[in-house]
Amino acid sequence: LLESTTGDGHPELEAIPLGHVLGGELRTLDSPYPHLTVEPPADLVGVEVRANHMLPPVLGNLCNNAVQHNDGHEPLVDIDVDVDRREQRVRVTVADDGPGIPDDRQEDLFDREKTGSQSSDTGLGLHLVDRLTDEYGGNVSVADSDHGGAAFVVELPLA
Repeated sequence: LLESTTGDGHPELEAIPLGHVLGGELRTLDSPYPHLTVEPPADLVGVEVRANHMLPPVLGNLCNNAVQHNDGHEPLVDIDVDVDRREQRVRVTVADDGPGIPDDRQEDLFDREKTGSQSSDTGLGLHLVDRLTDEYGGNVSVADSDHGGAAFVVELPLA
């Protein structure tokens, strides 16, 4: 799963520029989804999180899910970033205007065993997002979006 680890099995973490990663992932959404509306976060110059080379797939998975599981003709993906320098944390929210996730499924979304059997795909994407954010010293959760769909919130430590 994680290619670069220290001798004790923990991932090697470094300062990763959040704005660069998010910008790259949002640019990859443009070409396959011509009717997509993306509301990117404000300028993130100088905001770095403690993570590794797997951070782009973590954020990319959430952005792609927001579009792929949206049955609207012009899906909306709203990215919000809240930097809390006092707590040394950053919160990235990926919200959409899709059908949302029923409350009874939200609890099991990150469980590989339960999502794999109830999903048309492997269910590994959100499991890996959960596992990696945990390895970074952060977490991921899901809530209802203000836009009517789902909102995934990733909290990561600042570098």
